[in-house]
Amino acid sequence: MDYFAGKVGANKWFDHDKTIKAYKVPVLESRRGDGIRADRAREIFDEINELEDSPYRDEFMIALNGKTALMDFFDWMPDICYGINPNFKMFWDYIWPIFTAALNAELENAPLI
Repeated sequence: MDYFAGKVGANKWFDHDKTIKAYKVPVLESRRGDGIRADRAREIFDEINELEDSPYRDEFMIALNGKTALMDFFDWMPDICYGINPNFKMFWDYIWPIFTAALNAELENAPLI
């Protein structure tokens, strides 16, 4: 599925939930390891929570641009997580097996040349 999704461009879907998690986990780990103070961690978490209201990539990038505490924590722009489009996953799980089964049935019934 990953290979085919890459070939048809379905692997560049903005994964909002995974991106938010990728921002929160390092902050929590840094806080637990005494890397940052509680008030600094709260400031960063508040900025991350504001990003949860921006589910679309363009909107998210605009909102991210003003998050100075978050950018300072990551030493610049934090990474954005991408994945396979959920609609493509549904296609792959439900339509693709039916399509390939129909092709295989067609091949079995095809005359040899």
